[in-house]
Amino acid sequence: MLLTMSSSEAINVLMNLAKYLEKHNLTQNEFALRVGVSPAMVSQWVTGYRPVAPKRALLIDSATDGEVSKHDLCPDVYPRELPASN
Repeated sequence: MLLTMSSSEAINVLMNLAKYLEKHNLTQNEFALRVGVSPAMVSQWVTGYRPVAPKRALLIDSATDGEVSKHDLCPDVYPRELPASN
């Protein structure tokens, strides 16, 4: 099942993931090993060919220490957490 997102959401995700890889001087192959997917899958995420599945969003969030957040990747599944109000 493919998930849908608006073009602006897709561009934001691509920029976050691409910027993360560039910032940390990581290749798509190296990142693929970190999150347990094929390099082709990372390429498809970066180019926008395929959206990130929710379970992969959790792995990416963890592997990037939240720099590429699960919310950025799947906002419908993982909405932003609002600070608790007292």
